[in-house]
Amino acid sequence: MKHFGEVLYNMIMDEFDAVVDKCQVTLVTDPEKAARILKEEAMPAYNARDDRLSSMTDESVDRFYTCTLCQSFAPSPSARRGAPTPSWATTPTLTAWSTPPPRARWSM
Repeated sequence: MKHFGEVLYNMIMDEFDAVVDKCQVTLVTDPEKAARILKEEAMPAYNARDDRLSSMTDESVDRFYTCTLCQSFAPSPSARRGAPTPSWATTPTLTAWSTPPPRARWSM
């Protein structure tokens, strides 16, 4: 179990290194305790997040985020005004905007 926890820890730290400084992995093997944690802690947190996200609209928020890989399809507002385009990162990162990002237009 220790090795499995170490693998999970390393995967989380590797995948989310830009936003996670510290991480703790706790493996719960008791089915009753796992069900209690799921019911009392995890599901309320997931439901609160989902409720918040479902109520969000462009008009109800003042900050917008996009991945730098997506910016090649929807450049930042400063890039649209003739500002120099930054070199794109090889790893996706989030960029905050104070205005909604432009919608990508697809044509075939």
